[in-house]
Formats: sequence, structure tokens, C-alpha cells
Amino acid sequence: MKLNHLFTLVATLLMFSCAEDPMVAPQDMEQELEIETICDTERYTSPIFEELDSMTVMYAEKNQQTAHPNDLFMDIYMPAVGTDTLNKRPVMIWAFGGAFIAGDREQTHFLARKSAKLGYVSASIDYRILASIFPLPDSTIMINTAVKAAADMKAAIRHFKMSADLGNDMNIDPDQIYIGGLSAGAITALMAGAVDDSDIDNDFLRSVIDNNGGIAGNTGSTENQSYDYTVKGIVNLSGAVYKLDFLDPTDPPIFSVHGDADEVVQYTVGMPNVLIPINFDLYGSKAMFDRCQEIGLKNDLVTVEGGGHTNIYSSAEYAQTREEFFAQAYQFLKEQICK
Repeated sequence: MKLNHLFTLVATLLMFSCAEDPMVAPQDMEQELEIETICDTERYTSPIFEELDSMTVMYAEKNQQTAHPNDLFMDIYMPAVGTDTLNKRPVMIWAFGGAFIAGDREQTHFLARKSAKLGYVSASIDYRILASIFPLPDSTIMINTAVKAAADMKAAIRHFKMSADLGNDMNIDPDQIYIGGLSAGAITALMAGAVDDSDIDNDFLRSVIDNNGGIAGNTGSTENQSYDYTVKGIVNLSGAVYKLDFLDPTDPPIFSVHGDADEVVQYTVGMPNVLIPINFDLYGSKAMFDRCQEIGLKNDLVTVEGGGHTNIYSSAEYAQTREEFFAQAYQFLKEQICK
């Protein structure tokens, strides 16, 4: 073999031995390394970021043709610029409570700030509620309002996925989006994250959903609606589902907190006790837990003994309990991020 041919062969062998695996993109390797590194730290379970940046963005414009009378906004919190070097961060979206007749996104600012301090990009969102309770709405109107709320949350999920696709200035991971809420907000999150088209098995529900744009809803721009709204997990704070059959093994994992003395949304099953008459049952967190155990859906339930509907999230007597169940909730979510 001639000497120059030998040099060529050696150079070629060296080139292939030093090359990266062609099946693994450099950015994918970097993200895998980040996940491996952060999963050995307290990130996502302890408040490691004290300074936060915040902004308010509109995620859906009003549209009278789709019974969408107001612009919808979200308040976003995240670790302050310069304090977090992670390239892709999980997203946590929170929805307020108020029986679909009251409330606003400021009510879940404390949840959004808490999760942002753990390392999430967090949002507290608007969603549609009843404009008036006079004359008193019937059960059909209430279910229709809940379907609209779930459609709005789906648009909020899609907003983050679209943002990641269009520059990703918030450094989010569109495959790591989690949703949650309190009371009606939890019902909204459960509907948005767990109910799919195959779960709609009666004409009444089908007509309500079809009248609101189908299972994906009609909230958001055409571009927004081109993205999917799948999520990796759901946090249910004193919420419920309309039907236990809504829950199936392919749904995202669910973490629930519920007081067993809740008289507004029953811990097990019963009609909700709100200002307006509701003549259908809701299945609370204990019934949901039993259903999930039966079908093999990953879930967990913290039962607050003697706890009511909202006092477990605000009353001083539950301060220690509150710290404990939120710690459990975020450990549950971290397991989904790191698996």
C-alpha cells in the first residue's frame, strides 16, 4: 500500500471514530444531559429561584361567532433572566375556582409563583365563566360553561406549544406541559387533560361539545388551533369529573388533594353545593382515585381529614398540611419529568 493511501485510510478511520452518533442530534444529547443533571437536584421540588420575571399575554381574542365575548389573558411567571440556564423548562398552567360563576386569574397567582420558584414556567389563566346568574342557569347551561372553560384551557396549552415553535423565547419544553386548578379550575383541567372524543358516549354531551367546536374547542386563532393540547400530568385540587368513564388508562397521571368534609364538591360523589341549583352528581377525588386504581392509571390522592372545600388551601390551621401535600404534588410531577 502506498504511503499516501495509508494516510488517507487512517484519517478516514479517525474521522468516523470521533464522529457523534448520527442518530442523536446534539441538542437532544444536551437536553438528555440536562434532565439527568437536574433530576439529581432539588429542582422542581424545592424553591431554588427567589427572583421571578412576570408578564401578561393574551392567548385568545374575543370572537362573538363562537360565544367568546372577551379576550383571554394569562399571567406568566418564570425564574428571572440570568438565574436559570436550562434550555427547556416544563410548563405549569393553573385555573382558578368559583363554580364557573365567579373568580379570576389573580386567585391562582400564589400557585403560579410557587411553581415558578421551583423552576417551572407557570401561568395563571383566564377562562370563560357565566356572565350572569340571573335568571338562574339550569344544569345544561352549567355543563355548557364547563365545556367552554375546558376549550379555553386547551387554547392556553396550545399557546405554549406554539410559542416553543416560534422562537421559544421562554425556553420551554413543549413536551412537558402540566395543568391544574382549584375547584372549578380543577374540573376544567380534568376535562381538558383527560376527556377525549372516545369518552363522549351520549347525545347530550355530544351536542354540547359539537356546539363548542368539537373536542378540541374553538378557542384561539387558526394557528393556535393547529397545535395539539396533550399534557403530561394533571393536579386536581378539590375537583371532580362528570363521569368516571372519562378516566381511562391512556390519560395523563393525576395528583389529587381533597378534604373529606368538603360540602361544595363532594369528596366521593354527590351534587355540588353552590349558589345555583345543580341536579347532577359529580365524582370527587376519592371516587376518581378508586377508578384510577381499578384501571391502572397512575395517580395519587391526599385526603385532608376534616378539611373543607377551600380552607385547606388558605387557613392557618392547615399550614403544615398544605406544605406537605404540595411537596407530594411536586414530587409526583417531578417523577413524570424525570422518567
